[in-house]
Amino acid sequence: MKTALLFILMIAFFSTAFGQKTYIWKGGKPGRANDWNCPANWSTYRVPDEFADVIIPLTASGTQVYPVIKTPGCEVNSLTIKCGARVTIEEKGSLTILNPDYCDDVSRIVAIGKLYFPGRSSEDQETSLASRLQY
Repeated sequence: MKTALLFILMIAFFSTAFGQKTYIWKGGKPGRANDWNCPANWSTYRVPDEFADVIIPLTASGTQVYPVIKTPGCEVNSLTIKCGARVTIEEKGSLTILNPDYCDDVSRIVAIGKLYFPGRSSEDQETSLASRLQY
């Protein structure tokens, strides 16, 4: 009985600890308002990782504070950018979307840096999209 209970608790722990989680962009942290790597800018108060399903909503405040990725190595499971919102990847930054089938309109990504879609054809592995942003 105790072994079964321990087994169930371990399954519950690992499924919540390592499963996909939704991270919603809030932005606006004073001094770091658009910093992707600032935990206070996310609904979970954690920076998204490779297990994260990220949502970038249209900001209601009118401040238009959207995330900017300035460093290499950012990875997410999926990315949803709501109409009117955007993500910017600066020259030294990079973003890998591990599950590109769950990435909506990539034209909302300003990629001066690198955007990766593993599992796609070699032409699609690394894409610069600066000219494709639609306002």
